[in-house]
Amino acid sequence: MDTPVRRAASGLSRRGWLILWSLIGVGLVARTIVAFETYGFIYDMDSLVAVRHALADDPLNVYSIVNGHPYNRWPYDSGFFPFILGSSKVANVTGLAYHGLVQLAPIVADCAIAWLVQDHLGRRGAGERLRLLAAGLVALGPSFGIISGFHGQIDSVALLPAALAVWYWELATPGVRRAIVAGALIGLGVSIKTVPGLMLFALLPSVLSRREAAALVLPAIAVPVVAVAPFLIADPNATIDAFRTHRALTGFGGISLLTQPDLAGMWLRSETIRLSPLTEFLGDNEFPLTAALMSPLIALVLLRRTPPTAAAALLWCALPLLSIGFSFQYVVWALPFALMAGYLWQVAAVQAALLLPTVIFEWNPFEPPPVDLYVAIMALVWAGSLAGVVKLALRLYRERSRIATGHGDSMVRTW
Repeated sequence: MDTPVRRAASGLSRRGWLILWSLIGVGLVARTIVAFETYGFIYDMDSLVAVRHALADDPLNVYSIVNGHPYNRWPYDSGFFPFILGSSKVANVTGLAYHGLVQLAPIVADCAIAWLVQDHLGRRGAGERLRLLAAGLVALGPSFGIISGFHGQIDSVALLPAALAVWYWELATPGVRRAIVAGALIGLGVSIKTVPGLMLFALLPSVLSRREAAALVLPAIAVPVVAVAPFLIADPNATIDAFRTHRALTGFGGISLLTQPDLAGMWLRSETIRLSPLTEFLGDNEFPLTAALMSPLIALVLLRRTPPTAAAALLWCALPLLSIGFSFQYVVWALPFALMAGYLWQVAAVQAALLLPTVIFEWNPFEPPPVDLYVAIMALVWAGSLAGVVKLALRLYRERSRIATGHGDSMVRTW
């Protein structure tokens, strides 16, 4: 069903508000219990612990301390450091587990995203039922909950400002002020993880002037630069190396798993697997190859002046599929924007299909781990998701280019 955009969100009923806050509350409590009762994924939580100690001992040289021995424990900007420091101080004062406290930020971010997607759908004409389903797919969705409540990754924290940017962009009056706020939100996300910078390409097609474009781009660059500046000044080589040498791990899923399926055995069964020449080439050239694969879609949304919500859905859903490496937190990149565009059943299907592979990877409850089953499911999910992205790209290509009005997409897709 397609419905026109509305400036104000259609109100939820009293029962609807009760259900919404119940969904968010259950998700919050469940994640928090898991965060404190389990340590999380060992490598990622150990990385957060290492950064905690480095910030306490010698904060300006944190990149030298935690990286290259032999792993890069922190290949990101410094935007999450305040959460790490705050969690550490609370742990020292209260005796509560640091590994639980530091996960409260992504847990709360998930809750905020759950509210945001349903509000965005309401403003674009979706009814109460669809709004609550969308919120539930975040608040109770396993792809979200496992990453924020157990794993120890921070992608929800980085993605929340990007989601806020597109939400605000369609809500606010077009102009420089709108661009500055949205650009600053994107920059805040980039200061936590670099990937939210992709949102610039979703918003640029609907700017109304070069001045507005500059007002969008400059804060998105300035905020992360300011955030990392003290570390660049104090420890330039280690800080630059942390970003320059960062690579996603190959063999978990996506393109790298398809090109060498036996790599899954290396991660799931600790088998010794020799990287093929193709895998080494893909890993060494991850960024330029991913950029090349994404460039036709970026060109499409720019040239066709695709409205923000549709552009965000296309680009964010494509990125995890076209990235050479893959991790399960990459799924969190795509799903909020797919929900904001109204692709509810697709989001539900992806989370359901990925549940077993995620459990196999995160907890490894089977002995021996079913590597062939893992590879088969991951390949099918990748192929099906890619088909959906291609279908969306073709639909956007066929639509007539239209000058953006600043209020975003004229349709909300709910099929």
